[in-house]
Amino acid sequence: MSEQAPSTADFLARIALLEAAVSARDITIAERDEQLRRERAEAALRIQRLQLRIDRFNRKAFGRSSEKLARCCSNMQAIRGQFR
Repeated sequence: MSEQAPSTADFLARIALLEAAVSARDITIAERDEQLRRERAEAALRIQRLQLRIDRFNRKAFGRSSEKLARCCSNMQAIRGQFR
């Protein structure tokens, strides 16, 4: 009982299956990347809104000195960014 070597048609069929699998994977990755981009944009917008609320609260609670507080926080974040 001898086995036959795969034919050219077998190789071509296998290549087509592999190409389809790679294509499906690429589509899944692209969809996931787009979802992550949307989520990241939504998170950035939410952070901005929360920062505005914090700024308004600080102005209401501390008046003009809240602006000094905001500058100090900004400076601290800049310094922290230098060590990352």
